[in-house]
Amino acid sequence: MRFFILICSLFLCTSLMGQKLKEKEVPEKVVRALDKQFKSTRKVNWMGMDSLYRAEFEFEGKPGFALFTEKGRFVESGVAIPESELLFSIGHYIRRNYPDDIISAAFKTKNALKVVQYIIGVGDDTLIFDDLGHLVSKETKPEVQTPPAEDQGYHRE
Repeated sequence: MRFFILICSLFLCTSLMGQKLKEKEVPEKVVRALDKQFKSTRKVNWMGMDSLYRAEFEFEGKPGFALFTEKGRFVESGVAIPESELLFSIGHYIRRNYPDDIISAAFKTKNALKVVQYIIGVGDDTLIFDDLGHLVSKETKPEVQTPPAEDQGYHRE
């Protein structure tokens, strides 16, 4: 679940930090829109981001998310998929470019225009592919740089 939250935060439309909400704090139109879009959701957690509402949930036993406007309009959704459901071209790209890494997470997303993308976490990278399996973008986790340790020795001046 921790990795699911990390991957979801990398999605383009969810780069802003949100605040956790209780379901009663979410507009009724938004809750109904989620129920209509995903009829059998469980374990729903809500977040508010400006005028958007993000639901993180379990759908058919898999982690998922959906983003709605305050009026209940669908913006984007995604559901985790197993590696076996990835397009052949995506698997081929990953085997060729990441031979020693394993896929840590894979999501199939769809936006309001019905554009499908695959978001894959592999190694230190997040890869985004279009619905034909072409690489659209690649984001690498920034390296955490630790400041040099201060010299604890004595200095003569």
